[in-house]
Formats: sequence, structure tokens, C-alpha cells
Amino acid sequence: MGNVFRMATYAAAHYGKSLFWYMSELLLGFYLAEVFQIPPSAIASLLLVFLVWDALTDPLIGFWLARLSARTNSLLRMQAIGSIVSATVFTMVYWRPAADEGAFVYALIVGLLFRSAYSIYDVPQNVLMRRLAVDSRNRFIMSSLRAAFSAIATLSVSLAIAWILSGSTHEETSRAYTIVAAVFATVAIGTATLLWRATRGLHLEGPAEKPPAAKDLARALNTPTIRNPCIAVFLMSIGWPLFGKLLPFFATYVLEREGMVGLLFGIMAIATAATQPIWVAVNRFADKTSMMALSLLAVWLSGAAFLAFATASTYSAMLSTAALAAASGLVSVVLWAYFADNLDRGESPVNDVFAFGLFTFCAKIGLGLSGFALGWTLEFSGYSPGMALAEPGKRQIVYTLGLAPVVFASLAVIAVHYGRDRRGRMPPGERRSRIGPTSV
Repeated sequence: MGNVFRMATYAAAHYGKSLFWYMSELLLGFYLAEVFQIPPSAIASLLLVFLVWDALTDPLIGFWLARLSARTNSLLRMQAIGSIVSATVFTMVYWRPAADEGAFVYALIVGLLFRSAYSIYDVPQNVLMRRLAVDSRNRFIMSSLRAAFSAIATLSVSLAIAWILSGSTHEETSRAYTIVAAVFATVAIGTATLLWRATRGLHLEGPAEKPPAAKDLARALNTPTIRNPCIAVFLMSIGWPLFGKLLPFFATYVLEREGMVGLLFGIMAIATAATQPIWVAVNRFADKTSMMALSLLAVWLSGAAFLAFATASTYSAMLSTAALAAASGLVSVVLWAYFADNLDRGESPVNDVFAFGLFTFCAKIGLGLSGFALGWTLEFSGYSPGMALAEPGKRQIVYTLGLAPVVFASLAVIAVHYGRDRRGRMPPGERRSRIGPTSV
């Protein structure tokens, strides 16, 4: 019962955090373009700066927390504190000043503040995925739950954007963004606090791990089982997030159906969540590298389907988007579980707090590049707020949507493939996980 309870409260807390993440990842570019009316090239710079700053703060926060206290109860408390700080600044991000002058500077300042606060929230909660699990199979279930509740958060964002875009005036739309941000902030604080308070009496503490030294970074980067997943998550964080960021523009300016923005986000979320029980069942019989190969094949097929059929009809756009979401979601689930398994086998020269800080650093650098690519994709396609796109611009957006997830998922899986030993076998711990769970 205690294990189920831990997973349930962790999933709820991850849902709260994911509301912040997906509203900023999926909607921030669209929000800055449509509400702040910032030019695409400037949006590219802003999104890159935000995620690079966020990425830099992750290992720094991880290093600081690891030296301060790497104990599980300390991490539980810190993610609750981080949720409060993040919630405050997150609401400011989606509040637009009345004056147009200084809008860019305001967006830059509050964006950097939010990314700084989010690292205090994000890093401890990511480490808790490993700390609260009891074995390898349990970690995969928790990773799958993360994906499922991320999908539910995406669905929540899609319902919110449907309401936001129903406003008849620019002012109503801007005010709706602020209201939604405040509601999401309340949920995030509540779920993070629930995880902290609900798990305090479960006797989670073990011996404190050795705090890292600065020189341990070089050793971690020279360890293939740490370095290769970090490279993979960097690559994966470029292609699929770019798809999500472009989707509102695809619905509004390619399909010319603004009302489909929320629908497509909802389809993505439902496809990701609905396939998680399938992936958990498959994990009982297949190792994680085999599952990555399976997901890559699915990404190729769904990417080809998107290129061929996404603009043919509403239904084909929905189905091809759902297929890409399910396949890309599996790559992400396996990658997080694979990385946690490597740490559990003691193959990292640094403790898990610092290692997850490094892992999310790589992910967020990739996300920053996806935001940069969004801005320049819009620039080269001839995008202008409220103006119709020419046919070449529409084709460019469709090609980017179909190809980016395929190319970068392929590169990510190749990076993990080279984590195997020279004879092409799975690492020993991974081979054991096919037989049964290993004890923490």
C-alpha cells in the first residue's frame, strides 16, 4: 500500500509541475506572438535565452542541494518550496502590462525569474522519481506515470486554451491567460505540498550520499552510461518540443481553424496517456533498448503519415498527431527510466541529485534550441500575427512538423545505442531487468 501511495502522490505532484511546463512549452511562443506581439526573430531569442538560463541553473541547483543535503525528506521539502516560488513568478509571466513600451524587457525579466524558480521546483522532484521507486520495474512504472500525468496536464492546457481563445477581444484573451496561470499555480502548490506532507511518515531516509566536487563533472561526462543518455535527451528535446510549439500556428495558419488548437493538444495528451498501460505491459517482456527501437519505428511511420495526410482533413491531422505523440512519448518514458536505472546500478561518479541536474541541463539546452528554431521557422515562413500565410510558408511549417520529431528521435536512439558495450550487448543491469526487478 505504501508503494502505491508514494506513486500516486508523486504522480499528482508531477501533474501540478507539468501544468507550468506545458503551458510555457506549448503556449509561450504563441502567447508572446499573439498577445505581446513580439516579432518572431525576437521570440526565437527569448525562448533560447529562457531555456539556456533554465538549463544552467539545473546543475547548479543540483550541486547546491547535493552539498546542502541529498536526503530524500530535504528534497521533498525543497520541491514544495520551489512550487510556491515558481507559482508566483509564473502568474507574472502571463500578465501583460497595459503599456506596449517595455513589453519585451518585461517578458525577458519575468521569463528569467520563472526559469530560475522552476529549477528549485524541478530538480528535486525529478530525483524523487528514483528515490521513491523500489526497483527497476517500479521506476519504469513511475516514468510511465510521469508521462501519463504530463499528458493529463497537456489536456488541461488544451481545455484552457480553448477557453482563452474564445475571448472576443484582445483584452479578454490577455486576461484569460492570467486567470488560467493563477489557477494552475494554485494546483501546483497544492500537489507539491501534498507529496511532501503525505510521504513524511514513510521512513524514506537512507544514508546521505557523498556530496559532489566540481571535478566530478568531468568524470560524469566521461562515463558512457551517464553521458550517452544526456546526449540523447538533448536531441529528443529539440524535435518533439518543436512540434508542440508549432502546433498552434499549424492549426491557426495552415489549417486556418484556430479552434483546433486546443483539440490537437487534447489529442496529443489522450494518445500519450492512453498508450502508457501498453508500454508498461511491454516492459515486462522487453528491455528498454528494444523498446526504444520499437518507438523509433513508430516515430518514422507516424512522421511519414503526418507529412502525407496532415493537411488532407481534420481527422487525418488528428490521427497523425496522435500517432506521433504516442511514439515520441515512449522514447521519453524509456529514456528517463533508463537513466534512473544506470544511476541505481552505481555507474555514476556523482550522486543522483547532481546527475539529474546534469540530465535536465541537457534537456533544457535542447528545449532552448527548439524555441530558437520555432522563431526562425516562423520568420522564414513569412508569419505575421493575424495575416494569412502563403502556400510556401504553409509547406515549410508542415515539413518541419513532420520531419523534426523523426530526425531528432533517430539521433537520440542512436546516442543510447552507443551506450552498449563493444560486443553490442545490453549492460548487465539491463539484462537482469528482463528477468526480474533488482533491489535498490
